[in-house]
Amino acid sequence: MALLAWVGENDPELFILNTFIASFIIMIILEPLRKNLDVFFMKQFIVDRYEFEELLKRLSRKIRAARHLDELTTSLLTGVRESGRVYQTALFLWDAATKDYRLLSQSNLTFKNTLPSDHAWVLHFRAHRSPLVMEQDHDLPEEVAGELRDMHSHLVLPLFRQDELLGMWALRSSLRSTNPYTSFSNEEIDLLEQLSLELVSLLDQLQHFEIQDRQERLAALGEMSAALAHEIRNPLGAIQGAAQLLQTSPTLKDGEDKECVTILSKEIDRMQQTVNQYLSFARKTEEPVSVEIENLVKAVVKEVEAKARKTKTELHSEMLDPIPELKTDPLKVEQVLLNLVQNACEAFAKNVWVKASMIRSEDRPQVQIDVVDDGPGITPKNLSNIFNPLFTTKKAGSGIGLAICKKIIESLAGQISVQSTLGKGTTFRIVLPLGGPRQSVHGVSVNTELTPPLP
Repeated sequence: MALLAWVGENDPELFILNTFIASFIIMIILEPLRKNLDVFFMKQFIVDRYEFEELLKRLSRKIRAARHLDELTTSLLTGVRESGRVYQTALFLWDAATKDYRLLSQSNLTFKNTLPSDHAWVLHFRAHRSPLVMEQDHDLPEEVAGELRDMHSHLVLPLFRQDELLGMWALRSSLRSTNPYTSFSNEEIDLLEQLSLELVSLLDQLQHFEIQDRQERLAALGEMSAALAHEIRNPLGAIQGAAQLLQTSPTLKDGEDKECVTILSKEIDRMQQTVNQYLSFARKTEEPVSVEIENLVKAVVKEVEAKARKTKTELHSEMLDPIPELKTDPLKVEQVLLNLVQNACEAFAKNVWVKASMIRSEDRPQVQIDVVDDGPGITPKNLSNIFNPLFTTKKAGSGIGLAICKKIIESLAGQISVQSTLGKGTTFRIVLPLGGPRQSVHGVSVNTELTPPLP
C-alpha cells in the first residue's frame, strides 16, 4: 500500500493501473472464498432447515403407511436422519413386561438401553409436557439437564396418550456438542412435535390392529380346534381302549413288552389331554355359579402335588383376605390355575404360591388370584409373546396352554397379566369380577399392552 501511495504521487496513471491490477488479483483470490462462505452459510442456516422441514412433511406421509411397529419405528428413526440436521436419534417406548422405557433397536443414540419409570426425564414430563431443549438447560433442574448432557441429546419430545407417558423421543443435531449450530428452530420443533403426536396416534392404531389380529387368530384357532378334536378323538379313544386291553392281557408276559404298552398308554393320555385343551377353545361358558375360592385353590394345589413332588417344588396356598363367594365358571377357573401351577413346577421353581385377595371397589369388587414362583423367570422377548397361540419354549409343548388361559379369563370378563424378573421368578395375576361376568366392563389386560403406570 505504501508503494502504491509513492507511485500515485509520482505517476498517477501508473497508480491507477496498479490499483486495478491489485483489485483484480484480490478479486480472483477472494471471490471463490466469498462464494464458498455464502454457500456454507446458506446451506447451514437456510437450505438445510428448508430441506429438513420438507423431509419431516414427507416422513409424516411415509409412517402412515406402516402396518406394524417395526416398520413404523424404522421409517421414523432412519427417515429423520436422512437430513444433515439430525445426526443421532433414540426412541424409548414403555414396556409393560419390564416396567420401564426400552430403547428401540432402530435407534443410534444408544448411551442408555432403558430408562426406569422414576428417571429424571419421566418425572419431568409428568409435571411439564413441553419438550426438553439443551439450549434451555439453565432453566431446567440440574438432574434433568445432566441427563440431557449425558445422553448427548439436544431435544427430547414426550409421547403422551392423554395422561399416559408412552415414551420419549431424543434427537441430537450434530456430531460435536461444541458445535454452535446445534439448536433446532421453533419451526422445526413444532414440526417434530406434530410428528410425535402422529406417532402416538399410529401406535394406538397398530395396537388396535394387533389386538384385532390376535382375536381373529384365536377365533380361527377355536374353529380349527373343534374340527381337529372331532377328527382325532374317536380313533384316539379306540387306540386308548386297545392299549388298556393289552395291559390286562394274560399273554403279555415279557417285561420289555409291558414297558412298551405302558409308554403307549402314557403317550395316549398325553394326546388325550392335548385334544381336551383344543376342545376348550370351542366350549361355551356355562352360567356362573357361586364358588368358594379357598376350596377351589386347595383343590388345585392337591391335584398338582404329584407333579410338584417330581420336580421337588413346594406348593403353598394363602388367603390374604376373607373372600365372599365368587360367581363364575369353577371348571374354567380351575383349568387356568392348574395350567399356571403346573407350568411353574415344570420351570423347576423351588416354591409356588397361590394367593387370593380382594380388590375392593364400591361399584365393582373383584377377586385377585396370584400364582407366584421363584423360578428362573422369563426373558422380555418371550414375555411379550407368552399368550400368543402356538408360541412355546418347551420342546414337547403345544404352545396352546397359556393362549387357552387367556381366552378363558376373557370369556369370564376378567383380566390376566404376567410379570417376570430373570433369576427371581414370575407372577401370573388373574382378576375376576366378584359378581360374575355381567358386572365387568373391561376386557383382558395382558403384559403386551402399551400402558405405563399412572404418575
